[in-house]
Amino acid sequence: MAEREIGAVIGGDLHLISDEEIALEGAFRGGPGILIIAGTGSSIIGRAADRAIYQAGGWGPSLGDEGSGFWIAQEALRAGFWAKDRGVATTLLAEIGEFWGLKSLGEIVEMANARPGPDLPALVPIIVRCAEAGDDLAIAVLERAGVELAEQVALVALKMKESGGRRKIEAACTGSILEHISLVRAAMVAALKTSSPGVKVLEGVVDSLEGALWRAREAARTDS
Repeated sequence: MAEREIGAVIGGDLHLISDEEIALEGAFRGGPGILIIAGTGSSIIGRAADRAIYQAGGWGPSLGDEGSGFWIAQEALRAGFWAKDRGVATTLLAEIGEFWGLKSLGEIVEMANARPGPDLPALVPIIVRCAEAGDDLAIAVLERAGVELAEQVALVALKMKESGGRRKIEAACTGSILEHISLVRAAMVAALKTSSPGVKVLEGVVDSLEGALWRAREAARTDS
């Protein structure tokens, strides 16, 4: 219905597809493969050889989005207060408090629990900086983000194989977390070598615009 209504306004045929599918086209041009999305949120989408689509994650920050910017920030805050309770050294809370312009732990607690909440993904560069300075908890959070993403990739890969797909599956990446944080990407690749050795993570990141252009060309070719 939405396609017909919008098409009637702008003229011509209209095909509505999700951002995830557009990025998947950018990576595989209609062929099989897995797209790993990790930015503010996260989601895994795979297309099998029989063109069946399988997904994992993408349920939003309150229900999942493991390995995303939101998840990383939330886990870093939790790790910071976990360390505070146990007397474990970490720079996470001090750096986050400085970024937010806060002076006490109580203010950080209030800010983190505010509704509407703060822009948690904006904390990711702070967490990366702590990790690069050698903060063990910050490193652990980023590595765990990669492991969480790998677990969801493995789920999608298993579904694709069960549908009669090929043993070797290529996976492409998109999103700021996998583009800019090498620690997350390296941890994900390492985990996949154990859980899903048949999955090969491609270098670089996907350009979604390429997917949109490919889909438009295919639609024009089919309609002509």
